[in-house]
Amino acid sequence: MPCLEPDKNISEEAKKVMDALGGTVEAIERQAVAKISGFNLPLVSRKLRELKDRELILENDGKYSLTDKGREVLEVLNKQGRF
Repeated sequence: MPCLEPDKNISEEAKKVMDALGGTVEAIERQAVAKISGFNLPLVSRKLRELKDRELILENDGKYSLTDKGREVLEVLNKQGRF
């Protein structure tokens, strides 16, 4: 696995959204992300958009999942103990 340096600008909220997506086997809707993360829908929508722009998540038919890059970044963040 390549050594990835995670984006230093990933917010705590974005990390929690990534955690919510990383804890599922299948892609999930934003309402499920909101429930798992404890955030309201407007915040989840903003964070999903940010993560999608960074190519850390995929959206398909209103369901979201981590990309391989997103999983690698999340793994590095977790190892670093960020947030």
